[in-house]
Amino acid sequence: MFSSFQNALIVQLERKLEALQIRKTHIETSKRANDKIGQSIKTVVEAKAEAPREISKFTRHIEDIDKITSLMFGLSGRLARVEHEIAVAEAAEGNDRFTDKVLLCNQLVRFRKFLCQFIFCRSS
Repeated sequence: MFSSFQNALIVQLERKLEALQIRKTHIETSKRANDKIGQSIKTVVEAKAEAPREISKFTRHIEDIDKITSLMFGLSGRLARVEHEIAVAEAAEGNDRFTDKVLLCNQLVRFRKFLCQFIFCRSS
């Protein structure tokens, strides 16, 4: 029913899917381990904090880092898509759209650098 080329593609996709499922399992295991470590750190901070203000400051800091990390992941995904589109545009389209994508890519890179500096300043 399928040609040998289609069968080869199916096998290749099944291997990639299996590898991605293994990576997903590994990431979920790492996430659970990190959550346990984070909870133990939070418990230690709460036990050693001298004032409720210190606990709330610690909690806000963790929430800020969580938000910034989410932004970074979102930006990384967007940046990867833009870089891919730039590569495709170089081969297929005119310079106008390519220039727009390069400008957008540069903006995303500058914003990522700004966020990294912000995280470094906040954690210092």
